[in-house]
Amino acid sequence: MLKRFFLLLLIVIGWGGSPATQASRWPYYSMEIISCKDAPACRDGVSYGNAQTHWISISDTLKSTVLTTTLVLSGLHCAKGNAVLGIPYSGCVFIRSYGNNSHADPHVSTFVNSDACVTTAPDNFKLKDPSACAVMPNGFDQYSFHGGAAGPGAECMVAGKVTPYGNHIAIETPFGLLTADQVANSRGQFCSAGIPPPADCTINVVNGGVLDHGTQAPNSISERSLDFSIACGGNPTITIVDPDISLDDNHIHANLSYSHQGGNNYLLKSVLTSTNATAGSYSGSTVITVSPY
Repeated sequence: MLKRFFLLLLIVIGWGGSPATQASRWPYYSMEIISCKDAPACRDGVSYGNAQTHWISISDTLKSTVLTTTLVLSGLHCAKGNAVLGIPYSGCVFIRSYGNNSHADPHVSTFVNSDACVTTAPDNFKLKDPSACAVMPNGFDQYSFHGGAAGPGAECMVAGKVTPYGNHIAIETPFGLLTADQVANSRGQFCSAGIPPPADCTINVVNGGVLDHGTQAPNSISERSLDFSIACGGNPTITIVDPDISLDDNHIHANLSYSHQGGNNYLLKSVLTSTNATAGSYSGSTVITVSPY
């Protein structure tokens, strides 16, 4: 079953009545394990489906060292490791999604419009048209029937700029130049792998996952919080994909963190700092994932 997501939308309304300026967005992909022959180990006959796109905010000032405007969607495969048993993943490689391969849904192995899923310049990560980088909705169509994988929790999809890295492929993203082993062991920091059936995780959040800081002065500090609860086993892992959101050319910065309030209850806190901020309304977003391991 799917690791459940909620989209956290941070809204800063300040000093003017213009429409909200949205931060640059970067895609974050999730998939589900639909079935496997040897659940819950899920090393043999693994089928994925229901690939989805979520969005996180990034700074417009980030620079790329891989000088190309083209983004590639890649699947991740690991030979060894098991998150359930606490064994780190190793022998991981990125498998670039050209045509019908076993690690990216053939319905989504290219972007909706691959010619449009590009950055505005070779040295940045600002997407020309973020919607062109979304995978096509495919419901619960199954794909990727394969074996020889590590235990569940590693395989997922990442978009980025590619460069040779030893015998493998590394992907440069707004979060740095990432190796396949690094992504697999990130506990959902860069993409979300499925969890084996019949496991299930859910997140319930108040106010639709919206944190509204209201009207702030150009130089100020504001704190807001939001309650949420999860149901995901006895020792879940919670990951804020990007806990730092920057807006207005880094003049507005929000830091997100969470604390356990007992039982299944948690508190999400946002600390927003504005420094010589420009008048206007701003919004940004990130993703929170939860996994049973």
